[in-house]
Amino acid sequence: MNISLRHLRALVLLSKLRNFSLAAKELDMTQPALSQAISRLEKTLGSRLLDRTTRSVQLTPFAESIIQRLSYTLSELDEIFDVANSFKSGHIGMVSISCLSSIAIKLMPDVILQCHQAHPRLCISVQEDNSNGVKGRLLTGAAEIGIASESQSHDQLQFTPFLEDRIGVVMRRDHPLAGEHILRWKNLQPYKLVMMSSETGLPSLFATLAAHGVQLNDAVCLASHFGTITAFISKGLGIGILPSIAWPTNDDPLLCAMPLKDPDITRDVGLIKRRGRTLSPAAEILSSLLRSEIAKTTQTWRNV
Repeated sequence: MNISLRHLRALVLLSKLRNFSLAAKELDMTQPALSQAISRLEKTLGSRLLDRTTRSVQLTPFAESIIQRLSYTLSELDEIFDVANSFKSGHIGMVSISCLSSIAIKLMPDVILQCHQAHPRLCISVQEDNSNGVKGRLLTGAAEIGIASESQSHDQLQFTPFLEDRIGVVMRRDHPLAGEHILRWKNLQPYKLVMMSSETGLPSLFATLAAHGVQLNDAVCLASHFGTITAFISKGLGIGILPSIAWPTNDDPLLCAMPLKDPDITRDVGLIKRRGRTLSPAAEILSSLLRSEIAKTTQTWRNV
């Protein structure tokens, strides 16, 4: 059965207006074209639909029996098309992103604000985790996109780097090292350390230190989130080795940060998604906003 939605809409409109001239005008077609559309529909359905005279247009009993359900069905289809168009344009829906806690704190508020201003019906779910946790959420489908470091590549994940994140030291402003202009890894040897735990992937970056004659003290405490490490440092438990995206700002009254030299250690941070999977329109919009915001803030992070 080959029935056009346009023909069905014509019948529903005629049932309301009971006038071919008005219906043809609203449908933006000629009266002969409208008559032909109704004739084709009658032929397809195998029954007469309208009784038409020079003065009136009346539905036949057959048309009366289907018009109510047909009107409801077309209304439902219109709603489905509206939802589909809104989803396609990214105006509605939900997108889940898993990211490092430092990204969630420093980057996501501005990105979500921009997204909400342009797409107020779009909901963004932010799941904070370390790099390995972010990848795990992507693999299980708990998150559609992620932001993390590429500590280990995975054949099911696609990583697009957007930031070279430098490793440095964070300390209280009253710490003896806070007044130094240049800090080397060797300068840290006498001091207590608070460190990111091994599941974050950050300690694996320090494998090259031994080759440079650097032997760090064992950490007095470990944590998997940057905010926890910062809290430990604030309490004077030790100095912390953190990537630049987790450094305090220059105007922080309690903490300061400095890059470490000899050797310079960096890591790539980027956008991660499932390989071979098409992102939802909402996720594409969020990814675009993330890239734009990162382009504006990257230099700031590097210069802290």
